[in-house]
Amino acid sequence: MGVRRAGVRLEVYNAGNALKTVQQFKQEITSLGASGQAGADGVNQLSVKSLALGNIIGGVVLNAVSGVTSAIRGMAAKAFQAFSSYESLSAAMSSLVAKEVRAVDSTLSMEDAMALASGRVQELLTWIEDLAIKSPFSQTDVAQAFKTALAYGFTTSKAQELATAMINFATATGQSGHVMRQIALALGQIQAKGKLAGQEVLQLVNAGVNVTGVLERMGFSLDDVSKGVVKADAFIAEFIKTMDDDFGGAAERSAETAAGLVNSLEDLREIGLRSLFGPAIKEMMSPLAGLVDTVRNKLLPAMTVAGEVLGSLVRTLMANKEIILAVTAGLATTAVTLFLYTNSAAIASAATTVLTGAITALGAVIG
Repeated sequence: MGVRRAGVRLEVYNAGNALKTVQQFKQEITSLGASGQAGADGVNQLSVKSLALGNIIGGVVLNAVSGVTSAIRGMAAKAFQAFSSYESLSAAMSSLVAKEVRAVDSTLSMEDAMALASGRVQELLTWIEDLAIKSPFSQTDVAQAFKTALAYGFTTSKAQELATAMINFATATGQSGHVMRQIALALGQIQAKGKLAGQEVLQLVNAGVNVTGVLERMGFSLDDVSKGVVKADAFIAEFIKTMDDDFGGAAERSAETAAGLVNSLEDLREIGLRSLFGPAIKEMMSPLAGLVDTVRNKLLPAMTVAGEVLGSLVRTLMANKEIILAVTAGLATTAVTLFLYTNSAAIASAATTVLTGAITALGAVIG
């Protein structure tokens, strides 16, 4: 009896141990599953983070490429603008200097005079660039003042003196490029008239020039201006001397200021862009000229013919609009009739259904 009980207790004990073993195994499996899930979650998180990092890096790279592309495109556009401005200035200078050459030798053709003037033109263009860099004014301002003087018959040497004097005056007195051009215009009118007149005195005074001081240095007064005795050459020469005495070197000194340095850097940037892209732009001129010729000689005539054909078609349509409208109405009627004939059974069935429903509803209301 005791043995049996002992055996039962042993079996119960063994069964309990087995149950515990199964439970421990289950717990280990569960723990392993949880670890695997955690590992999978970690991998997923790592994948998500890697994907996010890849998107960030890709966005940065794309933005960088887009920025570089935009910068190059903007730089090329500014270079083309600088090249075009310089080309226009060069053409204008060539014409004005050639005019001066022909004034010395009237037997020369304009083409020959421009060929002889090419060296002098290049010297003047370089001088304009240097003066712009050494002053608070742009190349456009300097060139405009210089061209105005040339246009009124001043020699290139005298025009250089005038431009330098005007730039020094405008720099020292804080005037703008517009005022400088106003002075150049007044001096050009004095040159053309051959004497100083009241209108030019007023223009110079409005530009800030001490005309009375210049006249006093010459031994004249405003009354002498009214009498017309102040000669143009003498007044302009004294004007230049007065500007040099009072404001000489002002432009070059201003180049060392913050504003002057910014302006100089701007001028250098324009010159640099023109130097960098200029040769490439020149190489493109011939193909572009060929494209223009193709468009003008072939494409435009073809477009003209196409336009005439289109116009003829519209005229025909407008002349026969009643017939076209009648035909269109007939086609529409035929289409509607065909649709009704083809779908007559379905239409009749639908109509019957609707009618039956209406009668039924009416009967319900009456009844």
